[in-house]
Amino acid sequence: MSIPLLGILSVKVLEMTFHRKIFSARDWRAAWIFGVVASLVLYPSALGLTHIDTYRWGWAPHGLLAAVALITIVLLWGKNRFGL
Repeated sequence: MSIPLLGILSVKVLEMTFHRKIFSARDWRAAWIFGVVASLVLYPSALGLTHIDTYRWGWAPHGLLAAVALITIVLLWGKNRFGL
């Protein structure tokens, strides 16, 4: 299980348990967009459908770390809780 999926499931369980909204509709939309983009980038490589090894990018995180940090900053700047 991935860390983002664990976070999303935790938020949903907390929302259902305490009957309080933690994520707004905008936050959930960001989570869905993240899931779609991540799956479109990672699954073809995992299935061997491409010659590009996207999982290798995680072991040499030069640009990847900067991109993730930038996306997180943009989400937090826009007051989107999915950035947390």
